[in-house]
Amino acid sequence: MTDSFHPAVFSALTIVRTTPEFTPNSVIRSFSLFTVTREGADGARFSLMHESFDVKALRADIIAQIIDGIPCDGTLLFETPQLPINYFDDFLCKGIEPPPADVQLIQRERKKLEMMPIQVEEDRLMVTARSMGFQLPHPAGLTFDLAQKAPMRSQALWLAYLRQFCSEREHVDLFAAWNAWQAIKEARPIRF
Repeated sequence: MTDSFHPAVFSALTIVRTTPEFTPNSVIRSFSLFTVTREGADGARFSLMHESFDVKALRADIIAQIIDGIPCDGTLLFETPQLPINYFDDFLCKGIEPPPADVQLIQRERKKLEMMPIQVEEDRLMVTARSMGFQLPHPAGLTFDLAQKAPMRSQALWLAYLRQFCSEREHVDLFAAWNAWQAIKEARPIRF
């Protein structure tokens, strides 16, 4: 793993809100945390955490749950939040600081956590998801659909990173390991 651009422990985070993060009355409805832990030169272990919340759930409690799910020695991959045009104008005029983003709250609690923002065009992310056998809803779709498919989005973010920043060999090895993990998940019996 010497020249690897894939961190040893790598978590991809998707947070689903009722409206975009920086709009009034936006609340978190769901999150997905997909974690890849490298094992040896070409292996990996995968885990997936997916939670949904009532609109009355406290942001601080949800952020704490996300933080608890991120391994201590990990790197966090997340989509850069889109700011509305002129977002900072009101705050600058009033001389106040804007409220922190979700990822800023995470970083405040986990100061040593390496944060890795990524910006992926939506069309490209949808193509990436389809290559994994996933169908992502449009980001402007129903909150319920976005929340339900959050695990697919976090995994697609990871693969988008893999394709963009890792060597072909590393990409092939890790994607093969992910496919094997998917096959094992699908083969497990359903518990009643």
